[in-house]
Amino acid sequence: MATTALDLNGLTPELLKTLEFSRPESEAETRARITRGYVELGREVVISLAAIVLIGIIVYMALSTISNQSATVDDKKWATSIITTLAGALVGYLTGRASK
Repeated sequence: MATTALDLNGLTPELLKTLEFSRPESEAETRARITRGYVELGREVVISLAAIVLIGIIVYMALSTISNQSATVDDKKWATSIITTLAGALVGYLTGRASK
């Protein structure tokens, strides 16, 4: 396969701005990049699972307070406001995530 020389003087300024020179990635660099990706993914999964468990516990406690016959009116108002806040946060998270 014959290579041809590229005349850099004939390139447009817009193309020169996007022109990038880089060397091939070594095997060690590839492994390090992939390992960093897995570590970052694992961290995100652990944080997400912890948040889901915590939110689940809060929702369970609020719903048990609402359904408890011996709970006071103030306790039920508190539990209802917690459920409403969590529902609003979930909607905000889902709509904010979709816009990215």
